[in-house]
Amino acid sequence: EINKNLNNILPKNEVIAIIEFCIGQVFFETEENGQAYEWFLKSKNSFSDSEIVNFKEIGFRIALYSNLGFLMISREEIKEGLEILQLGELLYNQNIENIKLESIISISLTSLLEFTQKRIGSEINIIKLPFYEKAQNIHLIENSYTLILFYLAQTWSKLDRRDLTSMYAANTLKRQVNEYYSYDFSIDFADCSNNCIGLAKYFALDQNFAQALHFVDIGLEMVSVNQFPIETGILLLHKGM
Repeated sequence: EINKNLNNILPKNEVIAIIEFCIGQVFFETEENGQAYEWFLKSKNSFSDSEIVNFKEIGFRIALYSNLGFLMISREEIKEGLEILQLGELLYNQNIENIKLESIISISLTSLLEFTQKRIGSEINIIKLPFYEKAQNIHLIENSYTLILFYLAQTWSKLDRRDLTSMYAANTLKRQVNEYYSYDFSIDFADCSNNCIGLAKYFALDQNFAQALHFVDIGLEMVSVNQFPIETGILLLHKGM
């Protein structure tokens, strides 16, 4: 199915790379990380080194860099994993304007059509519409980029770079909150509120109290709609610092 959809759009090696990524993803989701690692490496080597990337493959590439980078870090291949994650970060930032434009158009149209279907019982199969496919690609890109920032925070923590750790952790948290309110993605409120606590501690120790209070307020907003008494107590304690 992937071969049929992409063969007339992308060069053969790019199609092969995407197929290899998808095979690796199957192993990755079943936690067969050794097999996933091998297929992800094959996929990376099959993709061209061209700086011009077709929009259809951006989602696959960023997801590949996210997953492969994570596996490398977990295998203590810190230098190699960091380089892979930074490739994903760079690819996203190089295409951010295009991503934003496609996001506004495709996700808005998809949301409108889904709403219309529910209200009037339309029988249109939106899965077959081009903008629905683009919306799914946008979700893949945004989710994968958020994970890349999260893994970069973990990686810099391993390298004892507190400044970069806090920067990437903060950016991850901001994206999680924005994605939740923008796209109705699932979010682990307890995990995010704990991240807020950690970031508030870091910025308070750095005497950046305005930023510390900013993350305390984000955390309190999250726990206000979810019952997490321990996290709420800790956040209120930090608010009184």
